[in-house]
Amino acid sequence: MTTIALGDCHSAIRLQYKSSLLTFGDRLTKMPINWREHVVSSSDVLRGKPRIKGTRIPVSLILGYLAAGKTDDQILQEFPDLQKEQIFACLDYARDLANFETVAS
Repeated sequence: MTTIALGDCHSAIRLQYKSSLLTFGDRLTKMPINWREHVVSSSDVLRGKPRIKGTRIPVSLILGYLAAGKTDDQILQEFPDLQKEQIFACLDYARDLANFETVAS
């Protein structure tokens, strides 16, 4: 199980991944998350920054909202065209990047 805490001590969001279960705040959501289905990058849009597929919303913007203590519902109010799966995909993308290893030459 991987635990990620975002935000300061007053507005921390705790996320726990355990197989296909995701805990967001006090809610338990069962959904397989594969960020590759929701996050894309192409050099002609946003200078290649990772973004949510079908939008010009960068993943970093959604992660910033979460780090600032916003809930998924608050983010969905701000971006009504998004879906919860896309928000969770941004977190899965960040988790994958955090696990990335490089080999020093």
